[in-house]
Amino acid sequence: MTPTRNGPCPCGSGVKYKKCCLPRQLASPPRGGRIVERNGQTMLVSRGVNAAHLDAAAEHFARKQRRERPASQVMRFAEPLLAAAGNDYDRTQHALTLAMAFWNLALLDGEAHDEMLASLVDTIADDEPRTTELRAIAADMVARHREMFPELHRGRA
Repeated sequence: MTPTRNGPCPCGSGVKYKKCCLPRQLASPPRGGRIVERNGQTMLVSRGVNAAHLDAAAEHFARKQRRERPASQVMRFAEPLLAAAGNDYDRTQHALTLAMAFWNLALLDGEAHDEMLASLVDTIADDEPRTTELRAIAADMVARHREMFPELHRGRA
């Protein structure tokens, strides 16, 4: 039977388990596991975990330590569009809308990606120069997304 954290330690010391033997148990990896350092993160790893899994886990924990939640990630992703919008309220709202559209576009592959991009262009651009500009911005933002959030693109074409 496994002792509870706040219960008496099974070694008989009379101290709570969490203050006595639990720290020593946590310091040594369980059988079949190993402790690895990856991108500044120390992790307990079991068999079958590959480098891509380790990188994704390290990035996840790094973001968690930075307390970066999804809304913060989107705002960081949107920075170039927001900077271009300046202090104008309407342009800022438009930049945030575009950022969300480009975020979603970045998560799509193949035909779905092409269809969404075509729909954006049809909705937003009203002439050839704006179409070209929008497609260039979309390509830059998709590349930015892949660079910033590689764990969301692993195993994709």
